[in-house]
Amino acid sequence: KQDVYAEIQGAMGEIHQTAQYDQKDIVAKADDALGAKKKAAADATTLTQLDAMKIQIASIRQQYIKALMVPAKPDEKVATASRSSLGYSVKLKSEEDIDKFLSSIDKNRRYIVEQFIDGSIVSFDGIANSKSEVVFSTQNIFLINNDEIVLNNLDDMYFCDPYLDPKFLELGKEVVKAVGLKKRFFHIEFFELKKDYPGIGNKGDRIPLEVNARPAGGYTPDIINFANSCSCYDIYADVMMYDENKEQDYPEKFYCASCSRRNTSSYLYSKEEVIAKYHNNICMAGEFPKVLRDDMGDSYFVAKFKTKEEMMEFDTFVRSKK
Repeated sequence: KQDVYAEIQGAMGEIHQTAQYDQKDIVAKADDALGAKKKAAADATTLTQLDAMKIQIASIRQQYIKALMVPAKPDEKVATASRSSLGYSVKLKSEEDIDKFLSSIDKNRRYIVEQFIDGSIVSFDGIANSKSEVVFSTQNIFLINNDEIVLNNLDDMYFCDPYLDPKFLELGKEVVKAVGLKKRFFHIEFFELKKDYPGIGNKGDRIPLEVNARPAGGYTPDIINFANSCSCYDIYADVMMYDENKEQDYPEKFYCASCSRRNTSSYLYSKEEVIAKYHNNICMAGEFPKVLRDDMGDSYFVAKFKTKEEMMEFDTFVRSKK
């Protein structure tokens, strides 16, 4: 009986340790199921009954660990030319998904399993010196989930907003210092929560997601330059040579957006019409390299504006479909 009690205790411990803060209902059901087995063990009179209970406890453990599982990706370095590790990750929505995932994975690889968080991506981008001090920073806002772009062949829009909230700036600096980033670019992604998550944060909070010790992907460094009236490349060179930012801080800032199109979509306005209407705002336009197209679209327009409203009108003009 003591062996059975130990199995129950071990199963409870693993389930409680695996559970997230908003999965208390699953944990309660597991506790009830295991509690019933503990009572049955106390009433058991034969070794056969106790051996059968060990099998049942193992089954309960497996059942509820499965129920607690959410998105998973391999625990290994992922290097992509774009801003997504999709293809290395999978979203598990049901027990059937979990069963398929467990039957198909390489058992010799380690996987990280994370709770699914409903949020949009905001990145803290910049450069740190040898003391992990942020000498330049800005933020990028990603309106469309990258997984949805890839899976549904969507066009894309994201933008650089140089007007950082002081609290977000301090949070970003704390992450850079905590991680110990020195003399390099950084691209740190945060979730901006779309709803409350007990124990994690409230709606609107920005929660650190991942740290990339490199510049943001694609043409984002150029977008950062257009938005901040600067050259982040020159700032990086200053840090390498002098460990500080010697570039002039130009006061004129802009909202700078990258709006993409798909060759498979039919748009309301032609490329020529977009350029004719917004030739004073467009900074770059062209075709993405093939390696970036799944994640970002086939062609793009990058344009800067003094107001966010003007920028959003531009995005509507570029991506409106017939």
